[in-house]
Amino acid sequence: MTKKGKGIKRHESLYPLSHHHQNGLAVALHLKRAETEESTFTVEETKFKLQRYWENGGSEHFRDEEELLLPAYARYASLAQPEISEMLVEHVQIRALVQQVLETDAGAEDMHRLGKLWEQHIRKEERVIFPMLEKALPEDTLEKLHPHFHRMDPPSEGVFYDPL
Repeated sequence: MTKKGKGIKRHESLYPLSHHHQNGLAVALHLKRAETEESTFTVEETKFKLQRYWENGGSEHFRDEEELLLPAYARYASLAQPEISEMLVEHVQIRALVQQVLETDAGAEDMHRLGKLWEQHIRKEERVIFPMLEKALPEDTLEKLHPHFHRMDPPSEGVFYDPL
């Protein structure tokens, strides 16, 4: 079953991943605003919020896509598509930048780079990748995948996203 109404229509089995994307967009926005007039957080506060998001389920999102969604897709369509290759390369780039921001003295410039890449990546997945997957995957396959997608932990102190 596909969600209807405002915005992008999404199969309900993919809701957990789309919710991760909503939260990831909030992270990306804060990263892009680091040390600008638009931000109310210091670089250290933004790093802390990124860390909390990443540890409370953000990192598992890529695994859900790579270990559950794409193998299922490969049963019905070819993975040898530029969009899929770009998605996987971007996963590696985002992981590397998250690690750099969290584990080094990375400043606002690195945060801006991460935020911009992350936002573009999420929008590509929602507008291009997920529609490809929804078209190729049978209803019963999507339904079987749904319970295996992780859910983000409820917000805790210091987390700036709001899981739905």
